[in-house]
Amino acid sequence: KVSVVALQSLQAIIPKLRDGLPAVTAALVPALATSIASSNFQVRSIAPPIVDALVAHVDHAALIVPLANCSLYGAAARARPAMVERLTSVSHALYGTKPALVQKHSVPTALRLLESNQPDMRPHTDMLLRTLYGLMGDTLMELAARMGHFEITYELATACWEYTHLQTSFAAGPPHNRKGQYGRLLRLH
Repeated sequence: KVSVVALQSLQAIIPKLRDGLPAVTAALVPALATSIASSNFQVRSIAPPIVDALVAHVDHAALIVPLANCSLYGAAARARPAMVERLTSVSHALYGTKPALVQKHSVPTALRLLESNQPDMRPHTDMLLRTLYGLMGDTLMELAARMGHFEITYELATACWEYTHLQTSFAAGPPHNRKGQYGRLLRLH
C-alpha cells in the first residue's frame, strides 16, 4: 500500500516539479522500471502513466540516458519493452533539437537490442529502428558501420534499399532477400 500511495503522489507532483526532476531522473527511471515489472498488480498498473508523465513534463535530454540504460540493462526484464517504447518517443521528440544525444544514446541501444535478438523485444526494437531511420535516414546506417556493426549495416541497407539513395545502386532490387537474424528488420512497406 505504501508503494501505491508513493507512486500516486509522485504522479501528482511531477507536473509541479518538472524543472527540478532532471537531477533525479537517473535514479527515478530505473525505480519506475522496477515498478513496471512488479508482481503487485496495483504497482504495475500505476507505474506506466508515471513514466509517461515524466516524458511529458521533464526535459527529454535528461531522460534519454536513463531510458537507454533501462532498455538494455534494466534489472527488470519485463519492463524493457516499456522502456524502449518511451525511448522511441523521447528520441523522436529530441532529435530536432539535439540530434547528437539521439545518435550517442538511442542508436547504440537500438543496435545492441537488435544484436541480442530477444523475441519479446523484436517489435519494440523494430519500432525504435524505424523511428531512428525516419529521423536520420542513411545516417543511421553510417553510424552503425562506424560502430562496427557491418552485418547490421548491410541488413539495414538491404531492408531499406528503396527508401535510400541505394535505390539507384540496386536498380533491380536489393542484392538478395536473406531472411536471417536481421531479415525482419525495418519492413517499411
